[in-house]
Amino acid sequence: MQTNVFVDDNPLVDALVEKLARSPATFKRDIIAIDEMYSYLIDELDDRNGDRTLTYYYSMGRAILDTVKQIADWHFGTFENVGSFLDFACGYGRFTRFLIEELPPERIWVSDIYKQAVKFQSEYFGVNGIFSTPLPEDYDRDRLFDFILASSFFSHMPEQTFESWMRQLYRLKSKSGLLLFSVLDADLLPPHVPMSDAGILFSPASESQSLDKQEYGTTFVTETYVRRVLDRISGGKAKVYRLPKGLNRYQDLYAVSEGDAAPSTPPTFSHHPEGKIDYCYIKPDGEVRLRGWGVDFNAGGRVEEVQLWAGSRLLGTYPCSQERPDIVDHYQRPELLQSGWSGVLSPGEISPQEILIIKIVNTAGLEAIVEADRLSSLASRRAGEIQLTKTRTQLAQTREQLGAIAQQYQNQLSRIEGEWRRSQAECDTQAAELERYRAAGEAQAAELERYRAAGEAQAEELERRERQIRMADDRIQIMDAQIQMLDNRIQAMESSKFWKLRTKWFKLKRAIGLPADDE
Repeated sequence: MQTNVFVDDNPLVDALVEKLARSPATFKRDIIAIDEMYSYLIDELDDRNGDRTLTYYYSMGRAILDTVKQIADWHFGTFENVGSFLDFACGYGRFTRFLIEELPPERIWVSDIYKQAVKFQSEYFGVNGIFSTPLPEDYDRDRLFDFILASSFFSHMPEQTFESWMRQLYRLKSKSGLLLFSVLDADLLPPHVPMSDAGILFSPASESQSLDKQEYGTTFVTETYVRRVLDRISGGKAKVYRLPKGLNRYQDLYAVSEGDAAPSTPPTFSHHPEGKIDYCYIKPDGEVRLRGWGVDFNAGGRVEEVQLWAGSRLLGTYPCSQERPDIVDHYQRPELLQSGWSGVLSPGEISPQEILIIKIVNTAGLEAIVEADRLSSLASRRAGEIQLTKTRTQLAQTREQLGAIAQQYQNQLSRIEGEWRRSQAECDTQAAELERYRAAGEAQAAELERYRAAGEAQAEELERRERQIRMADDRIQIMDAQIQMLDNRIQAMESSKFWKLRTKWFKLKRAIGLPADDE
């Protein structure tokens, strides 16, 4: 199989193996070219630097061994008492190359869904290989194992397979054996992401470029959920110890055994130290000035020293005794105040082309390589990083200033918007009032129109009656004239001879006693 070309004839790898391996001369350093963990690490670096990736790759493999060895010594007394070891979801051997320095390869079994990973490890490391299966119920093995490790496996399992795989691995553990696995605790969830009521939360996202994200994503769990699952699959027999952030000070570790096989006391566990180099400058005369920091997170522990190496030569050791308030602010831990260190290498102690290794050692005896690179490359990179940090700081300040200006504009805009809203509200109120006035005016106009119409009707009636009165007056005048004519006629008749004779006749009739009805 094709291997990583950056490993061959690389003095950096030689220097790393010298510091990390128990037996540098026989150490298996080759990395298969398709190793996903190497690819993931290099993708995480801004500069995609292959040598820095190799430093992280080998260092993390050794750190996992140190972690596993602590648990093995606690449970079995010593790693040598482990008769059979199963590395489940083993990957391409980042850890196995260190494990075979502690256990004979014939006692080691590796298992993974990637068949090329299992084949590479079997052929290169000489260990036993087991091809894994997509479904846990299909993973049926005919032997038990003393130590089963599943690092960064359950941190990818969805709920439907989490318990099933846990049941299978627990079943494969020998009666006196140990199951050690890691998970992402719920505390690692972003504050705005709530945990489910069940205590497990799955997201279809992972570093794998080939596995189905719905089957292999990212999983967060609560301690209550994990213990409930273990209690269920073991029938209440499992003895469980939780080591918060036990794996690379990130994932939680759970050590699970059964009955009398479980130690009566929790494991004594120590984290690796951490640190970084802040400054590396080579003066024209060859003098080298360095500055950095180192911290230890173990209860009662501390950084013993910082070591500078050039190959197999120890150039110097330095205490972490300088005050670094920035480290306190970063970790929010006041006890880390005295975490800074600095050192000076005289001209000629190391050439610019030699590999400089900076190693931190804590009081628990655990070591961490924080830098490994050619001195010239390290100085150049740190100068670039310092400039980048300054640029980022300036950019942050500019952003802060722009943010302040934007906030001022936002405040002004908010005030203007507030005034506009108030004006709009007043306008709306006035418009509503105007609408009420308009409606009232229209109602009054309609009422006036009704009055006008009624007035016109009354005027017409009045005019009609006035006409009638005028007609009546005209008739009265005519009648008066007629009456006057009749009166004149009567007067004329009364003054006539006939009328006089008539009057005398009526008088005679009354005198002789005759009726006078015709009068």
